Amino acid sequence: MPLIPYDSAEEADTRSAEMWAMVRGPGWQPGNVTTRLYPAVDDETVGPALLVPERTARLDTLIAGDQMQAREVVPCAPLYPAWTAGVAYQAGDICTYDGSMYCVRQAHTSQADWPPDLVLALFQVWRDNADTLLDWIASERVEVGWRRTYGGAEYECIQAHVTQSDWLPPNVPALWAAVAPPTAEWATGVAYKVGDVVIYLGNEYRCLQAHTSIQAWNPVATLNVLWALM
Repeated sequence: MPLIPYDSAEEADTRSAEMWAMVRGPGWQPGNVTTRLYPAVDDETVGPALLVPERTARLDTLIAGDQMQAREVVPCAPLYPAWTAGVAYQAGDICTYDGSMYCVRQAHTSQADWPPDLVLALFQVWRDNADTLLDWIASERVEVGWRRTYGGAEYECIQAHVTQSDWLPPNVPALWAAVAPPTAEWATGVAYKVGDVVIYLGNEYRCLQAHTSIQAWNPVATLNVLWALM
């Protein structure tokens, strides 16, 4: 039976209640529900987790309705059938392919030369190991803090969303921030993390607090707050 891992027992219990409230509708809020859709457990292998015993219409509703976090979807893959050619898929159908989960966005009959990863316009995808550095693709649910590479550069997601072919990382600074390479020229719109080193006006600075840069927060203006002179 699949387990969805969490960082703490409190987080697992909260998500259990939230999922139940989602499928039960208005009035069923996390603070007042007494029944859970999936029980929170403390597994000896993965730690705090939710136990998903079987595939149900409620689980389909949560996934197809984009109501589960991306990291919660992939552990449910063993409950779903593998993608197959020659099937008349309907919008909302869910399948697996090459370790990832896919939800059909447009009804179609699958073809052997149209596997899900090559026709992403037909699907929404949740990839395995999605919280690691991967190539950017369209139609993927991404979470804040996840990093993707595009056009030879690295970007960090600053707003959860489903990627689109016309929302390329360099063109949507509200969704993605460029990650600075080591010892690069300081620039605006970059997600700097503690320890990053940049060059500004000929001097090197080390980042003291993680932030996304704006012009008013240049290293000189935020000396000893966001940046330290090296």
